[in-house]
Amino acid sequence: MNSSLLKQLKDIHHPGDVNWWPLAPGWYGLALFLLLVLGIIAYYIYAYYQKKKRIQLIKQSITELKMRIKSRDPKLISDCSQLVRRVALMNYPREEVAGITGEAWLVFLDETGNTQQFTQGSGRLLITAAYQQQWDNQATDLVLLIERWINTCLK
Repeated sequence: MNSSLLKQLKDIHHPGDVNWWPLAPGWYGLALFLLLVLGIIAYYIYAYYQKKKRIQLIKQSITELKMRIKSRDPKLISDCSQLVRRVALMNYPREEVAGITGEAWLVFLDETGNTQQFTQGSGRLLITAAYQQQWDNQATDLVLLIERWINTCLK
């Protein structure tokens, strides 16, 4: 009886190879996580190069202002004021900067630049130059003051 039972046995069948597709859910989670990390890295790289480009343009504007001092350009002070305003809006909240004018603007520049030269020195040209005929002597000091203020803001 034993031999008849043994004859009825068949060989062992091994299961087929495991397919790699479809992936396990953990792999989808890992892929999503990696895409998220790559997206964040790409955003920060883009932001870094944009900031670097803005800084380069600001420094180029300062160089142009320095060159225009010698030519006695009547729009020099106005362009200085616009540059300072743009840099302030770039580095400080719009609600804090956009509405400031006159003496309050000079006080803001003094506080953010760690100086007193805007309220008590050549920085006053930003609010008084429109009413003055002669400001050539102070223009060089103003441009240098603005350059120092911008360098303080961009650190």
